Amino acid sequence: MSKRSKADRKAPSKPKPVDFNLTSHGVLIRISSNPDRIDFFDQKLASYEKQLRSMDADYAYEVALGKIQIVLNEVSLGARPPISCKAGCGACCHQKVDLGTLEGDKIRQHLAENRIEVDTGRLEKQASAMKNGSFQKLSYEERRCIFLGDDQNCRIYSARPLMCRRHFVQNDPAICRTEDVSKLVMDVNPDTDAYLSAYVTKNPTSSLPEFVQENCSALITCKGS
Repeated sequence: MSKRSKADRKAPSKPKPVDFNLTSHGVLIRISSNPDRIDFFDQKLASYEKQLRSMDADYAYEVALGKIQIVLNEVSLGARPPISCKAGCGACCHQKVDLGTLEGDKIRQHLAENRIEVDTGRLEKQASAMKNGSFQKLSYEERRCIFLGDDQNCRIYSARPLMCRRHFVQNDPAICRTEDVSKLVMDVNPDTDAYLSAYVTKNPTSSLPEFVQENCSALITCKGS
């Protein structure tokens, strides 16, 4: 049997990226200018493919929460760069947020236990924009989360979606107020995104404004624009 020439030998194929829906929660790492980081992210997901596909959605959610806590612990120990996110900032609370079934249940329970006043005019505008795909065309103030209080603190913090938990910003918070997200410097843990991918894929998802409008009208106190 003759030996194959070097030209006949195929280079090892790269792991095929998992075809989970990364649009909603992987967008910020996707726009990174660092191709090595993007490639690492794809390979991380590929390495988890079999495990993620067989994983229960609720368990994937809990694991993702645990991965987020690991990052926070490492930051507190100085093993990761410090994060600039602080209570009372709220600069990042003007972006599209999706949530799955389990997160929706937690928000509904939180609202049932804590009556919260919501700007219903802004809620209606955001939900409508989500449905017709024009959310990013709204002004910065129009995109302000309906649960962001006047003190710039989240009023559903303990029940906030994973989308709101997974980003660890390292730049000046003032940069978060710009329209150009490519300026942001943030730490996104691929392990978190791997499990978040499984959770999102296995759950019906909805945007936060649409979910609140359709499921929580009886649990909020209405405030005009």
